[in-house]
Amino acid sequence: MDLPHLSRDGRALVFRSKLAWVNPAAVAFDPSTGRIRGVTLLQHRTGTLIPSDVSPDGKWLALSSVLDRQQDLFLMRTDGTGLTRLTDDPARDWTPRFTADGKALTFWSNRGGQYDAWSIRPDGSGRTLFSSTGATATFPMFAPDGQRLSIGQIPSGGVLGTPPWPVTAERTRPLALEVPGGTVTPTYWSRDGRWLSGYVVDSAGEWVGFGVYDLTTGDVAWMPDFRHVAYFTHRGGLMQDVTTLERREIATRLPYPPDQLAGTVAAADGKALYYGAQESEANIWFGKAGIAQSARTIIPLETWS
Repeated sequence: MDLPHLSRDGRALVFRSKLAWVNPAAVAFDPSTGRIRGVTLLQHRTGTLIPSDVSPDGKWLALSSVLDRQQDLFLMRTDGTGLTRLTDDPARDWTPRFTADGKALTFWSNRGGQYDAWSIRPDGSGRTLFSSTGATATFPMFAPDGQRLSIGQIPSGGVLGTPPWPVTAERTRPLALEVPGGTVTPTYWSRDGRWLSGYVVDSAGEWVGFGVYDLTTGDVAWMPDFRHVAYFTHRGGLMQDVTTLERREIATRLPYPPDQLAGTVAAADGKALYYGAQESEANIWFGKAGIAQSARTIIPLETWS
């Protein structure tokens, strides 16, 4: 409720109310042509529920209720059914990612006081601490071999950790991810093990773009060839060649604008993309003094989405 205005005699009040929510959306996509065939909302709930990964078999989405009063992890089938809560506690749990075998999910949480890397099984059991470096850990994700853990450290980039777990600062090595305009904070490890992708963070700690890092020499969705990525911005959708940097527009406008707190994830075959779709509704209300708290005397004057 905001923008209140009293009448001259002080006996009437006009104000605005607004509700906004984010639900997971599925994009039917042709990776060979870069064309979108349709967008489907997978949930219709209030609050914020953002997808952050697709299981290796393509059957499940990992999600989190980003910035809700209680921030937890969820699983859901890619058709929108079977929504299940994995965590249910006061800790802030972020960005679940599937391991290569699909038997666990990594995430970052302040369950222990500061943000560290954790994992949990798809049935909600087996919560395990994987980092204790003394520094804030973000976007943890295992390499396909399960023996290296990438950990983001905003705004300083990231580190690689190795067993035994939980990894300490002494058993990590920094990732040199400097690019023009800032530092790449790794958020996703491509399933072929070659690339790290993530947000470019400038010296002020602001996210200013996306970057990729070739381990052989925020998020974006990797295509099956592991050479092209797709992502959505408030201006539309793009597919980009990470080698030549050539960009191709795949959407000028989506029916539901993407939430900017998280990126885009892709099914293993590249034929479906998933993102957090924003929706909102606002009303102008009128109430009379003395009885304005009664819902019967507050009248909606206009509604828009």
